[in-house]
Amino acid sequence: VQANAAQGSAVTSVSVPFPTANTMGNLIVVFVRMSTTTQTLSVTDMVHNTYVDAVSQPQSTDGHQIHILYARNIAGGSNTVTATFSASNNHPWVAVYEYSGLSATSPLDQTAHAQGISATASTGATGTTANAPELVFVGIGVPATAFGGTITQGSGYTMLQQDTSTSRAANESLIAASTGSFTGTASLSASTDWSAVLATFSAAGVVSNS
Repeated sequence: VQANAAQGSAVTSVSVPFPTANTMGNLIVVFVRMSTTTQTLSVTDMVHNTYVDAVSQPQSTDGHQIHILYARNIAGGSNTVTATFSASNNHPWVAVYEYSGLSATSPLDQTAHAQGISATASTGATGTTANAPELVFVGIGVPATAFGGTITQGSGYTMLQQDTSTSRAANESLIAASTGSFTGTASLSASTDWSAVLATFSAAGVVSNS
């Protein structure tokens, strides 16, 4: 439906407004890239939706972490999402997305996460999805300042948003028309420390087998 993003520098929180009002019953997906592997994260918004941390991954060599969070069956209205950190965070980036047509009761199906050092980032494979269609949402994190190259979406995925400045990260997605196991990948223009997370979300009206 809509998306937006913001980055910060040495801040304790980052707020991202939606361009237009949210629609009641939709799903919000939030991606957070933050410095350090030890700080904690909380996500809130103006209309009091509850956010669940679906999957996260620290990058132990570089010292950053990434998260995919979601809020289901959301309240409608003008809305701003805020990610709050347990201490001042050097290079956070927060991206928000509103989706329609996803389950209001139990949207999260499968997750995967990994870290590595190479020119290809990969989440690793999920378990077999229970339903179809599903949204497959991927987040990639790379070093904030040591990586000056480009991030390119993996085969079959569409690049959604990315930070090309000092809070380096990217999001990509696809709509899976059939069940299966999914892996999120991205090509990096140079070998670097990367983190990768993936979450799949079921469409409304499907029957979960989990």
